[in-house]
Amino acid sequence: HDDLEDLTTETANSRQRQLVMLKGLLVLASVLLIHMFVAAVYHFCTTGWSFSDVLYFEFVRTASVGFGDIIPEDEFTLAGAILKNLLINIPGQIVTFAMFVRVLPLIS
Repeated sequence: HDDLEDLTTETANSRQRQLVMLKGLLVLASVLLIHMFVAAVYHFCTTGWSFSDVLYFEFVRTASVGFGDIIPEDEFTLAGAILKNLLINIPGQIVTFAMFVRVLPLIS
């Protein structure tokens, strides 16, 4: 009887941990998407690019791929992109990496 109770408690704790991590990932993904959308609106207003080009630019920049096919030409937008990378994107990617490292054992 005790073995069954221990197994039930262990399963419940495992499910609770997975639920907490899933909620954390959902919050992280939501913040990332909101951040990309706000940045896209900013670049849409300052560059004159189409919104699809701006979303593509933000995705490539956030993913740190940097194809270089779309580059801001005016200094204000370029400076904003560089500062945003240094102050927001790089720390955000460190936090994202840390979250994935913590979640990876739960997924596998």
